Amino acid sequence: MKVGITDVAAHAQVSEATVSRVINRRQGVSRKTREAVERAMAELGYERQTQGQLVAVVTEFVSNPSSRTSPSASSRRSPRTV
Repeated sequence: MKVGITDVAAHAQVSEATVSRVINRRQGVSRKTREAVERAMAELGYERQTQGQLVAVVTEFVSNPSSRTSPSASSRRSPRTV
């Protein structure tokens, strides 16, 4: 199973936003918290998704219509009659 930022956040006992700030090297994270997040990432084997991986996912979604889901018939509303 792939480890995501939700897993890292839970392990480090911080928010997903904090994990994102650490990953993207943003300011506003204390050294102690940054180290805790980095430690959690290492312990869990977190691998940052590269742009190439993201492009592959988007390309698959766009080029393969069958990979998309459509609303189920039960979720579509029928026109109201008055």
